[in-house]
Amino acid sequence: MFFKRHHLFIQWTMCTPASAKVLKENIIELSQNGKILHLIVDAPKNIKMHIWSNEPEYYYDERNDGTLRVGFTFTLGAKERTLIKVRLMPQT
Repeated sequence: MFFKRHHLFIQWTMCTPASAKVLKENIIELSQNGKILHLIVDAPKNIKMHIWSNEPEYYYDERNDGTLRVGFTFTLGAKERTLIKVRLMPQT
């Protein structure tokens, strides 16, 4: 979370060894070994889904080979409250 003037920037992140792709504005599909899992975010605010590399940024960072990070970001206004629900739903 970062404060920027009168707003709060929020980032939710999860590390995974699965392959990932953004399917919709609130869904990321994770796949590994023939299995599929949907990361679904229920939020009243506009969120932005992300897939980030896990490559170390600095020489002193530990490597985490074979993984990436998935998640979302959004901004809240001053004194604003919201409820975010993150669901991991296996697909058949």
